Amino acid sequence: MSVAVVVRFTAAEGKAGALRPLLEQGRDNGRSAPGCEQLVLWQSTQDAHIFMLFEQWASLADHARNLTEHVRTDGNRARVMVLLAGPPESQTFDLLGSVALDTRRACAFRSACASLRGRPRARQARGG
Repeated sequence: MSVAVVVRFTAAEGKAGALRPLLEQGRDNGRSAPGCEQLVLWQSTQDAHIFMLFEQWASLADHARNLTEHVRTDGNRARVMVLLAGPPESQTFDLLGSVALDTRRACAFRSACASLRGRPRARQARGG
């Protein structure tokens, strides 16, 4: 069963611009790791210094192997750590239930919504 890992990174003052490409590189590198099901990086809309990395792994062992074989050895981690206000905070979660997001449907829905943007809304008839 899948496990999720959520990691919060807070950039030191004025370092968000330098941190972002390093986190993107780590995300992209991790996506090819065995057992990686999903890696998504978010940046806060309220505070540009806060980033969240949402990871989904086939197992906790796959996540641990990625940390050992890639994250701690490729040099990117050291470059990230000097740009942070403090150590990253992480939590691990087990999936409860068996409902999973069908990303193809979600993408199709977003595409359909995007195609409607710019079209005038139908006016409702006013009752009298």
